[in-house]
This record gives sequence, structure tokens and C-alpha cells, in this order.
Amino acid sequence: MIRTLLKSLLDFFYPACCIGCGGELMAHEELLCADCREQLPYIGCEEGMRGNPVFANIAGRVPVLFAAAVFDFKKKGIVQHLLHELKYKGRPEIGVFLGRIAGERMCNSGCFPTPDYIVPVPLHRRKEKKRGYNQSLCITEGFAQFFPEATIEKDLLEKRSESESQTRKNRAARWENVKTSFCLSEAALQESRFIGKHFLIVDDVFTTGATVESCARQILKIPDTKVSVVTIASPI
Repeated sequence: MIRTLLKSLLDFFYPACCIGCGGELMAHEELLCADCREQLPYIGCEEGMRGNPVFANIAGRVPVLFAAAVFDFKKKGIVQHLLHELKYKGRPEIGVFLGRIAGERMCNSGCFPTPDYIVPVPLHRRKEKKRGYNQSLCITEGFAQFFPEATIEKDLLEKRSESESQTRKNRAARWENVKTSFCLSEAALQESRFIGKHFLIVDDVFTTGATVESCARQILKIPDTKVSVVTIASPI
């Protein structure tokens, strides 16, 4: 009762604002107002993934069962703003929010193969400690709400080196930067339960695909596995 009253008072004096436009949110809205949510630049996947830029980019480089991004990543667009707030402004709840949107989208697409395990792209321990959380794990936690039969495996992969920023690198330089950054954990190498399973890699942004390619190659070292990829955004 007291907690509800305090929340009502806080909402009255400090109403929640839309991350997109800064306007006051209605009681039923979360993080984005209805107008801003309408403007989210979805990439279609309902009729299959072959028109999706993630599949088109990665399918010829590493065998994937499924690969897609949910949103078109546009500079200075609303999705870039959301991801910037998530990664650099201490807003992990945005990751869960975006993950739920992605999970619902995939669940309703009719073409998404349900994974056995969901694997967030790991951060180096130093970077995760500094940030306080792994944004890909936050996204994964939201996504997994639509696939309760799947298990989140946040320790399957390890980021063993703190690679340089990828922002200004071309595809070859990005691959060189991350190709040895990820490895399977010792536990994963000893776990027979992973053999023959389907793993979904989850990340925030897909650009050249170097990061998810490196992660996929590590997972495919497990015998008879299948790998899929879902990211929140990718440039078209």
C-alpha cells in the first residue's frame, strides 16, 4: 500500500518521459510513446529471412539456420538513440524492452526456428564491470520471455581480449580485430548436453558481422550444432 502510494506520488511529480521525443508517457506506455513506437523502422521477416540484411551478409561466410535484424539502423534515428542510451547511459531496461519486441516479432514471424539455447555476445570482464551490465544479455533476457523452453547460456562464450572499438574499421579490419577475441568456455567444451543443439546468438547491432561470425565459428566447434543470429538493428 505504502509502496503504491509512493510510486503514485513519484509519477505525479516526476512523470515518466518518452525516450524518443521526451513527451510524457501514458500509464499504459513503456519507454516509448505510441507515436514514437509507430515510427520504429522494422525490417520485415514475416515472409522469410532472405531479404533481411543480416542473413544476406553472413550466410555466405558461416552456416546459419536463421539470421535477421529487427530494425533498420539509421544514423540519428530513434533506434540508434535507444541503443546509445542502453550502452552508454546506464539504461539496461532499454535492452530488456528491445529484447521483448524482438522476441515477440520472431515468435509471430512463422519462420523462426525455436532455439535450445540463447547466447548473448559477451563483453570483456573489464568493460562489463565498468558498464555494470552486458547490453546483449539484457536484450536476451527480454527476448527469452517469448521462448520459455530455451535456456540462456551467458557463460558459453568468453571474451578473452578487450578489442579496440569497431566504429571506424572496415570489414577486414573488424574481422582481424575480433577473430581471436571469443572462445568457448572450459565448461562448454566438457558439456555433452550441448552436442546437436540449436544455438541463437543475440547482439545489439550488426554492421559487418565480424563479431557474430566469430561467435558462431566458436559455437560450431561443438559437434553437430546449428547456429542462428538475431540482432536488434542493422543498416539496410
